[in-house]
Order: sequence, then C-alpha cells, then structure tokens
Amino acid sequence: MKHISYFFAIFLLLLYSCEEESKRPFGTLIEVPNEIETIKDAISIAQPHDTVLIHNGEYFEWNIKIEKPIYITSNYFYENDSNIIAQTIINANHESRVFTIMDISDVLFINGITMRNGATYFGGGLYCENSSINISNVVIESNSASKPNSQGAGGGLFLKNSNIILDNVHIYDNYGLRTGGAFYCENSTLKVINSLIDNNESWWGGPPVSIWLSTINFKNVIFRDNLNSFTHEDYPEIIIAESTGVLENVQVVNDSISIGTSTIDLINCRIPGY
Repeated sequence: MKHISYFFAIFLLLLYSCEEESKRPFGTLIEVPNEIETIKDAISIAQPHDTVLIHNGEYFEWNIKIEKPIYITSNYFYENDSNIIAQTIINANHESRVFTIMDISDVLFINGITMRNGATYFGGGLYCENSSINISNVVIESNSASKPNSQGAGGGLFLKNSNIILDNVHIYDNYGLRTGGAFYCENSTLKVINSLIDNNESWWGGPPVSIWLSTINFKNVIFRDNLNSFTHEDYPEIIIAESTGVLENVQVVNDSISIGTSTIDLINCRIPGY
C-alpha cells in the first residue's frame, strides 16, 4: 500500500509540474525594463518563440515592427488581474502606429496590454499583413487612421491576408478617416470571442467595422454605439461584404449592420433587422 501511495504522489507531482509548465510563456524570458529598457530593443534581440515580458508602466514607443513569432505579454499572464491591462500601456503619442506585423507564418501572441494613441495612414493601433496573430486580454483605444491627405483605414486594427484571433479584446474610441474606425479586415480569417467593440467612428463613407472577402467566426461579441458620420443616414456602422462565417451570441446595440452580400449563419444573435 505504501508503494501505491508513493507512486501516486509522484504522479501528482509530475502532473502539477506539467500544468505549471503549460502556464508559462515559452522560450527565453526578456524583461522590460528590468533587463532591456525598451520594447523595441527587447523585440529586436528576441529569437523566434522567445517571450518579451513588459512590466507595469506607460511606454512611449511607436512603430514597433515584428517579423518573427514571439510572445509579448504583461504580468497579466502570471497574475490574471485585469487591472494590469490598464497599467501596462504602449502609448504611440500620435507619432505613428503602435505595432507593425509583417510576414509571420507561425503565431505571434500579444497578451495583457493597452495600445493607445497610434496614428498613421492604415492601422493606427496595429497593422497586420501576411501573418498569424493571437491577441488576447488587450485594450485598443484612441488610435486613428487619419493622417493628413490619406484615406485612412483601420483606426484600431488593419488586417490583411492574415489569420487573426481576438479574445477578450476591448476596441473603443478609435477613428478611421475613411473606413474601419474600429478595424478593417480584408481577405483574412478572423475569429473574435468574448469582446466589446464600441464608440468607434468613421467619417468619409466607410463603416467603423469593415470586413471584406474574409472568413469570420464571432462568438459572445457586443457592437455598441459605433458611429458612421457620413451624410447618408442609412449607411451602416458594420459591414460584412463578400464573406462567409458564423455569428453566435452577437449583440448589435445602437448600430446598423449590412451582411447582405455574405453567407453568414446567425445563432442566438440580437441584431436589428435579422
């Protein structure tokens, strides 16, 4: 009986170790600012599949370019405290966009931060092209795609030819001069779960949420109080065009939506007109 108890104890210890290992970020841990002063410098020295850990604070950095699959996270990863998201801020100070993501075939992870005050032509908060990215527990706020003499698309996010997951993301108070105040998505696979998209604005003819030629899967998502300032009163705040996918437990509050040119399954949704 003692032998059985001994082996059972070893089994539990191994099981606990495996569970703990699965909770850790992967690769070498690079800490900002404890080891490396800036996020840009930490990303530049990171190897594929390393982790950049951003400690609480406000970092005035912009046009942070990423071209390799790494894990960018705050202490939210360890503590699971939502206050940390609001305390770990990358502030682009209206100088340029926050992140530029290009040509990543493996998955880039961004977790537990706030992206704020990005400003550029396309993708004020984040521009993603030809990449796979998983964004979780993130706030994307007060970014714009409205630099002078531009058409301005994707105030919060500009997504093109990519595979994207947004999980527990709050996208609000972003602005697109032409279209996609919240986000613009083209020719991509987009999954959005447990997220809120509200109080974003577009002005010159395009909706704050603009999805084209994409495959989508939205679950437990609320769209609320987004604004299309174009002069036509019947122009929608959300457009899903020439796309396919599923909307499940999606609520549209004080917004209008157009999905007429798409094949979308609606499951337990609260959408005006549908």
